[in-house]
Amino acid sequence: MRRAVKVLVFQNRFRLGGQERQTVMNVRTMQRTRFDPVVACLHLDGEHLADLAAAGVRPVVFDVGGSMFRANTGLQLVRLVRFIRAHRIALVHVRRRLRGRRRRGLPGRAPVRGAGRPGRPRRPPC
Repeated sequence: MRRAVKVLVFQNRFRLGGQERQTVMNVRTMQRTRFDPVVACLHLDGEHLADLAAAGVRPVVFDVGGSMFRANTGLQLVRLVRFIRAHRIALVHVRRRLRGRRRRGLPGRAPVRGAGRPGRPRRPPC
């Protein structure tokens, strides 16, 4: 039997909102026999953290503080790459706001998959 593919689901934070709710629902409904979701965020706050805890998932925090334009951001990027390598993450799933203009992947060699573009249907991940 094949091992479940580790998927890093990356979110800014888990406040009330449609995007955050969709991320939580995505994590809760993933087929655990095929996918092993690992959740990460930039800020550990929001009302949906309780929903993740109920699903048995605790987010890993890569806190960049109040701005992305600080030296700490580079340190958090290095932490993220090491985390991806150490935990053998096969796929990184981010929401559109977190993605850059190009989807080249992260230096940890995990491909980056974003949610679909507005107006286009999105294929489910599982």
